Amino acid sequence: WLVSKLFWIQFFQGAGVAFFFTSAYASFLNDHNVADLSIVYIYTALALWLTGFIYGKLEHKYHIADFSRYIVVFMAASILLIRVFGYSIPIPGFDYFILIWFNVLYLLSNLEFWGIAALVFEVRQSKRLFSIISAGDIPAKFIGYSIASLVVPYVGTANLLIPSCLCILVSLPFLNRIIKSGTLHDQVEKHGLHTHKHHEKMVGTFVKKFTTNKLILWLAVLSFIMSVCIVVANFSFYSKIKEAYHSDVELAVFIGSFLAVIRICALLVKLLLTSRLIASLGVKRSLLFTPVIFAGCIILVIILRYVFHRDEAVLYMFGAACIVLDVLKTAVNSPVFLSIMQPLGVHDRLRSHNIVKGIMDPFAYLFSGIFLFE
Repeated sequence: WLVSKLFWIQFFQGAGVAFFFTSAYASFLNDHNVADLSIVYIYTALALWLTGFIYGKLEHKYHIADFSRYIVVFMAASILLIRVFGYSIPIPGFDYFILIWFNVLYLLSNLEFWGIAALVFEVRQSKRLFSIISAGDIPAKFIGYSIASLVVPYVGTANLLIPSCLCILVSLPFLNRIIKSGTLHDQVEKHGLHTHKHHEKMVGTFVKKFTTNKLILWLAVLSFIMSVCIVVANFSFYSKIKEAYHSDVELAVFIGSFLAVIRICALLVKLLLTSRLIASLGVKRSLLFTPVIFAGCIILVIILRYVFHRDEAVLYMFGAACIVLDVLKTAVNSPVFLSIMQPLGVHDRLRSHNIVKGIMDPFAYLFSGIFLFE
């Protein structure tokens, strides 16, 4: 029952994020040059660092059960406020803000969800169940992107935020059932996570472990490299999309359709290949599998670019490379990352999640934004 509830939390929050992403990127690309994304990346880094800092402070101020509820309600309320006021009142820089806010929501969703999952399962369970739980994100985004691409010609990009808000709220009853079961409360009492004084003592120890624990250090470095690859690859792909489509609705239809294809490919890879690949290669080699394959795809794109001179061919080649990268990240890297972190102590495990998503991702956005801006 616990796996089922976590699956549906991930499912509905993933669908909500998909609607928001389609609306935000289509609106931005319609009104701005792709080069302006570099500015978004730089400010996204600052916003994610600030969000991670505030999240870390509040996480230890409130009980994790109450705090998780607050995060879900906050996410839904912010989307609703953006729809009600952002599109009706002229606000300077609103297009930049909504794209930055998407990344903030995505970070909050990840921290909230995987913080709970890391607590309620032990090491042995996590190795078997994390891939099942995380699988909820794939069909959710496939459905979300597919529906968004189908309905956006009739409702417009702004109204995609309404189903986004509703999907986030629908995840709340499943979270409440986990909380009412007492599972979270038992884990908090067992590991003393409610004790603020204990947290203060752990900060210095954890900083030391981050610099001395090679596992956390190299996971952080690999996470940074992967995030930079994704950001730069997507930037190149969006530049080609911008050239091919000239209205927010056309952009939304293409983005939704394209990302739906990515999710169905990721689902097939995860069901058919992930467990076999990890079993045959081992954990360490599995982490290197994605960078090596993606490097090969980029080399192939560069070679084929001089063979095919049509813009459509270049667009589809970039699209194929982005599909490969996103599929491997979703189906291989993410489950392996989570399994590797699980043997850490509970305190270190929660903070290692925050390092990978809340610290290294912003560094990747900052590095990519400065690199692309120049």
